[in-house]
Amino acid sequence: MNCEKAQRDLILFLYDELSLEAEELLQQHLEDCASCRSAMERERAMHRLFDDMEAEVPAGLLVQCRNDLRSTIRAATPLGRASIWRRIWQLPAALGPALKPLGAVALVALGFFGARFTEFYPDGILTPLGQSRAEGVVSRVRQVTPDPAGGVRIVLDETRQRVLRGNIDDNRIRQLLFSAATDPANPGLRVETMEILRKSADAEDVRQALLHALRNDTNAGVRLKAIEGLAAFAGDSATRKVLADVLLTDENPGVRTRAIDLLIQHKGIDTIGVLQESMRTESNNYIRLRMQRALREMNASVETF
Repeated sequence: MNCEKAQRDLILFLYDELSLEAEELLQQHLEDCASCRSAMERERAMHRLFDDMEAEVPAGLLVQCRNDLRSTIRAATPLGRASIWRRIWQLPAALGPALKPLGAVALVALGFFGARFTEFYPDGILTPLGQSRAEGVVSRVRQVTPDPAGGVRIVLDETRQRVLRGNIDDNRIRQLLFSAATDPANPGLRVETMEILRKSADAEDVRQALLHALRNDTNAGVRLKAIEGLAAFAGDSATRKVLADVLLTDENPGVRTRAIDLLIQHKGIDTIGVLQESMRTESNNYIRLRMQRALREMNASVETF
């Protein structure tokens, strides 16, 4: 692997998107190439800057975009409710006297099936049944049965979304964030939640949530967000214990590397012991090189005695 190829692969490596073979080749190259190792450090620094400078989307932007889209659709849809039914009402006259009965039957059938499969709204746009235009409501047909009066009885399951706004100091908001942080079905939600929680890591319960995510979450992106939130607390004994466990057991090289960065911020006997212990089991050549350099800077041996 040459330097050009290695530096193209750095960002893929940081996002854990390289194949095992490509990752191994990159790590071997980084061991021998100081220039590419510097490029890796710059890439990591840039990612941290991007995280710190992430823009907050205004709360009302989604609603505004939906309203703009709805207005555009209305402007591009000339057939409103009145014009649709006016044209249908004029259909029998257009068919001629001989076909008026047939036209009437067609109107009845159209009204029957149209009522079953569509809904009318005040702006005249028809919407298929089961899709609600009410903000935040999702409808699904649960049951269809004949009505004793000769009609049809339809049971709908409807889920209505609620929007809550508040500060993270609000206990209700805080508890919902903690719940979102452990949602097993949605890693994207957990990443977004970590991004919010990491800015309030001064609070003990928030810090505990970050530590739990770092130790237990199955998604590497969530763990990376959590470890960034704990960066200011690398000297805390509980945080250092989790960082040591992560260095020994986490399967993601990026997470392990970041754990080393935080551990060596506070050099001491415990740091030396953790690094020496990790050297015995670490299979990633780049991380081994990183630990060796850290131990040399602390005037410590690579081996344990």
